[in-house]
Amino acid sequence: MSTMKWTYKNNTRGVALVDGQNFKKGQAIPIQVWELYIDSRGNPKGSTRDVYYYGNAPMPEEAPAPPPTMMRPKGEELYLGKSFDKAKETSTGVSSTPSQSGGTMEELSNNKTVMWLGLIVVGYFAYKYYYKK
Repeated sequence: MSTMKWTYKNNTRGVALVDGQNFKKGQAIPIQVWELYIDSRGNPKGSTRDVYYYGNAPMPEEAPAPPPTMMRPKGEELYLGKSFDKAKETSTGVSSTPSQSGGTMEELSNNKTVMWLGLIVVGYFAYKYYYKK
């Protein structure tokens, strides 16, 4: 017989990569992070892993801090990299674009081109300012 215990760790924000029951693709969503401990006859030492569920922080009676609970958390289970990616924190809040770990930021990788174009524009106006005719 195996034992499964969930322990609430924290709450974080993420960006949905697919449509779910309560959210749309690209939307910033709240994510519960739980630690799942599983042991069985074949693995008496047990193993732990992080599991993710959609929703805000649970009520204290749903996630007691010291003792783990044997009941599965309520909400839709999410998979990191498949159904959501962790959101990037900014000074104004949570960005609606995924963090760098997901590898989905390749559209914005032309920073050198933008820098050179800006330098050319600044150089053009500096030339016009200093060499007025």
